[in-house]
Amino acid sequence: MGKVSLVFEVEDLAMASPATVSRCGMVYNDYSDLGWKPFVQSWLDKRHEAEVGHLKRLFEKYTESILDFKKSSCKELVPITELNGVTSLCRLCDSLATPTNGVNLSDTENVGQMVELWFIFSLIWSICASVDEDSRKKVDKFLREMEGSFPIKDTIYEYYVDPKIKNWVSFEDKLPKDWRYASDAPFHQIMVPTVDTVCYNFLIKTLVSGQYPVLLTGPVGTGKTSVAHRVLQGMDNSEWTVLTVSMSSQPMTSLELLRLWIDYGFWYDRQKLTVKFVQDMFLLASMGPPGGGRTHISGCLQSRFNLISMTFPNDSQITRIYSTMISQKLLDFRVEVKSFGEILTQATLDLYYAVTARFLPTPAKIHYFFNLRDISKVFQGLLRAHPDFHDANNSLTRLWIHECFRVFSDRLIELSDMEAFVALLSDKLGSYFDLTYHSICPNKQPPIFGDFLREPHVYEDLTDMKSLKSFMETHLEDYNLTPGVVPMSLVLFRDTIEHICRVVRVISQPRGNMLLVGVGGSGRQSLSKMAASICKYQVFQVEVSRQYRKQEFREDIKKLYRLTGVDNKPTVFLFSDAQIVDESFLEDINNMLSSGEVPNLYIQEEFAEVCSDLSESARKDAVMETPDSMFSYLTERVRNNLRVVLCMNPVGELFRNHIFQYPALVNCTTIDWFCEWPRDALLEVAERFLDGLALGSLEGIQTKVASIFVTTHQSVVEVSQKMKLEQRRHNYVTPANYLELVSGFKKLLAEKRSELREQLSNLRNGILKITDTHEKVEAMSVELEQAKRQVIEFQEQCDEYLANLVQQKKEADKQQKVISANSEKIAAEQIECKAMAENAQRDLQEAMPALEEAKK
Repeated sequence: MGKVSLVFEVEDLAMASPATVSRCGMVYNDYSDLGWKPFVQSWLDKRHEAEVGHLKRLFEKYTESILDFKKSSCKELVPITELNGVTSLCRLCDSLATPTNGVNLSDTENVGQMVELWFIFSLIWSICASVDEDSRKKVDKFLREMEGSFPIKDTIYEYYVDPKIKNWVSFEDKLPKDWRYASDAPFHQIMVPTVDTVCYNFLIKTLVSGQYPVLLTGPVGTGKTSVAHRVLQGMDNSEWTVLTVSMSSQPMTSLELLRLWIDYGFWYDRQKLTVKFVQDMFLLASMGPPGGGRTHISGCLQSRFNLISMTFPNDSQITRIYSTMISQKLLDFRVEVKSFGEILTQATLDLYYAVTARFLPTPAKIHYFFNLRDISKVFQGLLRAHPDFHDANNSLTRLWIHECFRVFSDRLIELSDMEAFVALLSDKLGSYFDLTYHSICPNKQPPIFGDFLREPHVYEDLTDMKSLKSFMETHLEDYNLTPGVVPMSLVLFRDTIEHICRVVRVISQPRGNMLLVGVGGSGRQSLSKMAASICKYQVFQVEVSRQYRKQEFREDIKKLYRLTGVDNKPTVFLFSDAQIVDESFLEDINNMLSSGEVPNLYIQEEFAEVCSDLSESARKDAVMETPDSMFSYLTERVRNNLRVVLCMNPVGELFRNHIFQYPALVNCTTIDWFCEWPRDALLEVAERFLDGLALGSLEGIQTKVASIFVTTHQSVVEVSQKMKLEQRRHNYVTPANYLELVSGFKKLLAEKRSELREQLSNLRNGILKITDTHEKVEAMSVELEQAKRQVIEFQEQCDEYLANLVQQKKEADKQQKVISANSEKIAAEQIECKAMAENAQRDLQEAMPALEEAKK
């Protein structure tokens, strides 16, 4: 046999065992021994001679200085190595320093200037592209000191090179004038062009044209996915096709396969044991910064990408985005309302900044993450305003208050936090609207909005609580009469109605998903079913059995996708953490929320069947019947019809771990935290349970008994909180405990009453028997007296009879003696008679022969 030698190229020895290390020779390459200059020299060797001199000078002037400055003064969300930054610089120069961009080698007069301009632009978006928002300001100041040709306005990140004028021009000049979104476009498809979006589109398209891998990174809500999709949608469909792959928080194996392809251009076919070369493929990736459940990717893989760190837009851009949307919406409103858009925009941004500064995430409040998506959700609600129902500033202000409560306050878990939010909101109401919270919201109750109470279905202020409660009660009765559903017994107090309206608000909007967080018994699933029924949606749930695992879950997902994607039926997928028997369930749900795709869901035959069932609809919508187009069409229909409602319990470590590992659970949902029931809710629930229960004739007895339950429950809550502070031990007092208390009282009362009835029955039966016995004894006593008298009479008669018998006996004795004497005489005479008879018989016998002879 031939010898086999193995060569391992690793970043470190973290995954190597001592046995492996001891059997291998080690060669350690120290970056400081080589640095970035050898790579640059090899790159320069491939450039035209007319550029090399200029490029060498520029590398010597800028590179080392900017690398040292970034290392000492800047912060990177995703750090890149010096070589990675320089490599990215060279790639961008390759893509930008072209004749079409003004680098004409025959124009000896201007070639040096154009090379320098594009070099500086490439330097900004390579080595300096990874720094965070604050560090960009430092880089801006540093580079302006080295190169003074930049305009004074804005930062250097907002300029590009115009080949026509051979100078810096703001990306703002590329923004379309009088841009307007389509009035019928779903909110998630509205993307207002800004300086940042134009800049990122330009950079990505440039790198795509050179087929250099791009990695977009940045905090949640900076628009990474939106920018990527916008670039991909703008590509020529006849030349490019798109395959979207979603990865989990632990994707190391998959990423190493990508690195293998980037380096060598092939993968190994493990079935045929052959090499498969994959050509004409380009990678555009995006990820959040490490932390919060996201791990670091390997430096080897990261160095293959041009990394672009996307920061939050500045205040002017954010204002432009949302003021553009709301101002266009208000064009059809009354004159005094049209100008209200700017105020709403500024108030929302100010409140957002105050909320993000006041409510910071902690281990107990891991979901206290706020980003630009939350601002978008506020404006998504504002865009539902109607000219006929929101014809005054006050009505729009109440709508704004409602949306702010739904987006920011519904996720708060403590009363102190809620009060702090109301204080922040009140401050903004005074600053921007010259109103107080109490004046516009009587009794300090936040408004409730909905579009389901009456025709036409307009998003209106539901001020009549009695009508709203009556509607809910009627709908609950109709729901319980629906064939095939399990009837629900709900107490529709205000808190319950508000939660139903919150769920309806989200799932009635395109791609509206919810995360309902609360302890057991808070009614999350029941209220979700109620909300789905109001929206006329189907409810889909998995049935977990002892053998239920990933394969069975995938089969249920296929049924769900057929229901939403093929049958085109709006459906709520209701899933609780009690059904997580395998962590892969959350992996799939995370993908459904973020992209709508579940990797490897269908085998080829199954997908062919789905395409066949979907072909008629695809032809109507002018969709090409290719596998990629049909899969995208299926995914789009699923996302448009599917509403994911997750019900989770915050108790313990699982909730926090799930939020860390699967960020889409928070980023792609609207959170509604089910807090403790208020006192009036507890009282109403108890009165409902006690309704029809006889508790005595005392006036108001049911309310008084219900109040005892409320006081008991709340006192336990207070003591539990005290125990948590003093002993650091948790005792969770849930609505389920309260329901058990009330129902336990009813059950115990019924048992005791049953025992009393049984004892009463026994007592009554005993008394009846005693009474009956007493009556019988009295009757027997009378009979006994009569019997006594009869006995006395009989005794007297017996005495008389006895005296007569004695006399008669004496006479009988005398007669007996006479009879005895006569008997003796008779016996003697009888003996004599017998002797005479015997003699006579002998004589007869002797005479008989003679007589017989005589007869002859």
